[in-house]
Amino acid sequence: MYWDDTYYRAYAGSWSGGCADGGANASPPGGTYSNSMDSWMVYGPFSLSDATAAILSFRYWLVSEIGFDYFKFLASTNGVNFYGYQTSGNSLGWQSGSLDLTAVPTLGNVTGQPQVWFAFVFTTHTSVV
Repeated sequence: MYWDDTYYRAYAGSWSGGCADGGANASPPGGTYSNSMDSWMVYGPFSLSDATAAILSFRYWLVSEIGFDYFKFLASTNGVNFYGYQTSGNSLGWQSGSLDLTAVPTLGNVTGQPQVWFAFVFTTHTSVV
């Protein structure tokens, strides 16, 4: 299973990104997700060379097992090692999320960097989906 576009529960317009919507074992819209998922959606690289401040802003709707299954929003300066934050549980509808690119965990300030990648990741453990 992997991220794919979906018509299910779009925030605006007709489409949204679904963390378990792609692949041979894709979940049906609004259905349960699989055990042991490690689903990545990576964008980039983007140049922040001229930036002195930047925030990655997004909307998410999450229903996951609290403390075991996580939605992560991350940044990287090499496209391999990603750092940021994660959340878990039930968001009870659409929520706003953000990542201040002047204060990324471990990386610090990534503004001014010539290459920056962003990732949305959904990971699950081995039971209860």
